[in-house]
Amino acid sequence: MSLPIQPQYVLPPVMVAVLLLLLFWLPDSWKLHFVFVRSDIEAGEWWRIITGQWMHWRFSHLAFNIAGIAMIWFLFAEHAPTRRYLLLLAVTTIGCMLGTYLFADSITQYVGFSGALYGMFAWGAVRDIRAKRYLAWLLLAIILGKVSFDYFVGPMSLGSTNADVLATPTHFFGVLSGIALALIQRTPSVHKHPAS
Repeated sequence: MSLPIQPQYVLPPVMVAVLLLLLFWLPDSWKLHFVFVRSDIEAGEWWRIITGQWMHWRFSHLAFNIAGIAMIWFLFAEHAPTRRYLLLLAVTTIGCMLGTYLFADSITQYVGFSGALYGMFAWGAVRDIRAKRYLAWLLLAIILGKVSFDYFVGPMSLGSTNADVLATPTHFFGVLSGIALALIQRTPSVHKHPAS
């Protein structure tokens, strides 16, 4: 197995991770202007639908999300050269937050990148299925099972994570956004890369 290490596959996730790190170091008083806050969105601050995904309060949360970005690159990079990655990023970040805003009144505030990550994982699984990698069916079933259970039944506890703070609707709508994008995109041949 060779990993795609050409710039068009590596730079997008690295740039996202760096941007998340830079935004994390903003003063908290600045971050407050970008957090998803339902009442502020309803008062006309619509940009919070997009920017809430990019904010983090705790470094551990940010590190976990950056690890997810790395895992997505490791598993699915060959499906996402620069333009496709940026489209995926836009669709999953906006889709999960728009879904949350429209259909999950219980979420009044939100920070973190996990909704987009769930969408990117689901997108990658569908792309792998379309590339005839049938083990991806298992990954897709696990993702769908987890977010559906969390959304319709209640969040599963993941070790020391406090399940009450998980924004399960955001994860659910992220997955729906990722799957929808994967299904409407045409399927180009997967790029094979020489071993480096």
